[in-house]
Amino acid sequence: MLVIASYDANNEWSNECITGIKTKLGNNHRVEIIYLDTKQLPKEQHQAAADKAWQTFVSQKPDIVLLGDDNAVGLLARRVVATNTPLVLYGVNDNPRMYFDNVQLPTGVVGVLERRLFTPLIRLIHQMVPLKHQRILVMFDDSTTTAAYIGNALRGNTTLRLGALQAEVKPIASYQEWQYTIRNAAKQYDAIVMENWYTLRDVASGNVVPEDEVLDWSGRNSTLPIFSTARYAVAPMRAVGAITISGIEHGEMAGQAALDILAQKTTEPLIITESDLYYFNQLALERFGLTLPAETAEIANFN
Repeated sequence: MLVIASYDANNEWSNECITGIKTKLGNNHRVEIIYLDTKQLPKEQHQAAADKAWQTFVSQKPDIVLLGDDNAVGLLARRVVATNTPLVLYGVNDNPRMYFDNVQLPTGVVGVLERRLFTPLIRLIHQMVPLKHQRILVMFDDSTTTAAYIGNALRGNTTLRLGALQAEVKPIASYQEWQYTIRNAAKQYDAIVMENWYTLRDVASGNVVPEDEVLDWSGRNSTLPIFSTARYAVAPMRAVGAITISGIEHGEMAGQAALDILAQKTTEPLIITESDLYYFNQLALERFGLTLPAETAEIANFN
């Protein structure tokens, strides 16, 4: 089996998914893993990274391929399908049918979709946070994943409403703009949701800023409580809480889909995983004077 992940070997989401895949596959299958590193590489180098991975595919002739996240899918899915090799797509934010001819999933292709749900997070913020402006800022990087998420999950909308509360989606390209936005957010908003931050580039160097630096700086400098959909973003001086998907469970679903295809079992063409795990940090909550609703506290994980 060949697993091609969009990100680098240090990306926590990728690692959780791959752990889940390996757990499900056990020791009965040889698994080769390739990281395209498309969060770090400039866009003009993505195709070269995909071509290098393709050479591994050609030389190894795997029984099945698993492509992780939207960049790998967009770069390689059609090429794999053209060889009639079975294919599992995981970590997909966009509609996977959009990557293929006639907007249809070909035979032998299964998509495991990642669905991060805004509504529960916005509803929770509405319950927890004092609302002066009735507005929430939702921050993304300016990446392929962000475009896919806004286009598909949000149907292209960058303004969402839940009752009187309005959430405004803002894709950001540079680290400096990210910093400026956080410093000034309290003038217009009551809380921040940080979604994607993996491709933020420093204007001076052109390099991608390490995600730990982004998370640490954002947590230290925000005067508003930060929420997220990533578990590892939650810490005393980072986000106060997150509603997230288990990357391990997501990977296990992808691994099971691969096993079912190889066993010629009937499989659903689309499998959806949704945000359902709650993580909070008590010190971060206390820092902003926030209290969890009783029903949330009962199911929450604290770190």
